[in-house]
Amino acid sequence: MIDLFSRIGRKKQKVKSITQNTTFNLGTQVIHCRLVRTNRRTLVIQVIHQEIVVRAPLCVPDSFILQSLNCKRTWITKQLQLSEVSTSYDTFIDGQGSITYLGKPLSVQLIKVEPAKEARKVLLNRDLIRGCVLEVYIGEDFDTKAVLALIVDWLEGQARDIFKSRLDYFAEKMQVNWHNMRISRAKTRWGSAHQNGTIGLNLALLQCHLEVIDYVVVHELAHLRYMNHQAQFWQLVESTLPNYQTLRKQLKNHKASWWLYG
Repeated sequence: MIDLFSRIGRKKQKVKSITQNTTFNLGTQVIHCRLVRTNRRTLVIQVIHQEIVVRAPLCVPDSFILQSLNCKRTWITKQLQLSEVSTSYDTFIDGQGSITYLGKPLSVQLIKVEPAKEARKVLLNRDLIRGCVLEVYIGEDFDTKAVLALIVDWLEGQARDIFKSRLDYFAEKMQVNWHNMRISRAKTRWGSAHQNGTIGLNLALLQCHLEVIDYVVVHELAHLRYMNHQAQFWQLVESTLPNYQTLRKQLKNHKASWWLYG
């Protein structure tokens, strides 16, 4: 929120409102928005159901609005993406759907329960007929965000068990020691390694096949010995995973689901 006026010495005026659909050019990107001008003192930018709404004072020039949109371009893009996911997910929670888990579709079934204290549970049911089904127990008042939060919490628990198991296995094989593990939701990095033995692994890796997870684990463990990407580093990776180049390509082609990032 940007404060454009001082309240001192200003008289109250009758509320006026002018609404129009307009566009602004941000470099090569065209922003379509609903511009609402009123007798207000601040400029606010909102994203509501895939629509950009700019609420501005009556006398603010378009150049200032354009400058404000440009400053918040990254935030606007993120909110549009999250809004798109929320909109499409509404159809999922009306019935059954699926998420990607370890490279395969995992069916999700929402089960409404009473009393409410029985809700907020997520169980992986290995049914002989239906196969694996992720059962999410919810109350009557649960909305999309609450369901997503439950699934993400479950995924984080799975990630800790799976990642720790793979770290222990490959650390012994590579003769390196790791000390702490951190679950990340970074959008630009699959993993990280620090000299103090802390390994960071992205939650979205759970959408990949286990072999791809292994590649990221091996990659980060190799950094505990070589904090660079020189020849010795890649030799260690290849000696542990001879097909690492194939797995690396699979990882580059993978696109994580936005809703994992909350």
